[in-house]
Amino acid sequence: GKAGRQELQDQQEAAAKIQAVQRGKTGRQEAGVQRQRYESGALLEELDQAEQEHDAAAQIQAAQRGKAGRQELQDQQEAAAKIQAVQRGKTGRQEAGVQRQRYESGALLEELDQAEQEHDAAAQIQAAQRGKAGRQEAAELKQQTEEQRAELQRQVQFLKEAFASHDEDGSGFLEEDEIVELLCEAYRKQNVSRSRAKVRKEVASVIAEYDEDGDGKLSLHEFVQMYCLDLSLIHI
Repeated sequence: GKAGRQELQDQQEAAAKIQAVQRGKTGRQEAGVQRQRYESGALLEELDQAEQEHDAAAQIQAAQRGKAGRQELQDQQEAAAKIQAVQRGKTGRQEAGVQRQRYESGALLEELDQAEQEHDAAAQIQAAQRGKAGRQEAAELKQQTEEQRAELQRQVQFLKEAFASHDEDGSGFLEEDEIVELLCEAYRKQNVSRSRAKVRKEVASVIAEYDEDGDGKLSLHEFVQMYCLDLSLIHI
């Protein structure tokens, strides 16, 4: 009757409370598991981030070391290139000096050949006009010209040897000190007393007069001109 229904209702309420307690316990367990999963995932993310940062730092250090190594290699290459450039420049200047001597001595001989040809042409014209006497005179003039040319060639060769023997650095030029030494030696050979200071003054004067390009030294061509035209200097 009524008492039975009340007892049934009490049993149902008790069962409901027991189920609620069990569901709460299960929910707390599931929440703990979820929290453990979350915390373990966050830890893994932190580990991944730390590893990425370490890799980035290692890459930056490697790049810096690589840059320093490349700079050092570049510096070494530039230093080697400068040394090679200096060596090539020195060799080139010596070769240029030799080539210039060859060119100037050749140009001087060409001038002598041209002068001889012009003289021969004039002599032949005069010989044709004067007949036999003229031809005889032309022959004599030609012989004199050949002798003069031979003497000039001998002097040119002598001057070339004197020039080369006093061009101590092989530059193809005689600088002031080298010319002073050359003239002092010539004065000594001729037993002429002349102080080095006076010789240096003479050298400064001839350089100012015969240095055509104004570089403060004499080329072979300028040296030959000085010797042939300046009568104030003692013959070498």
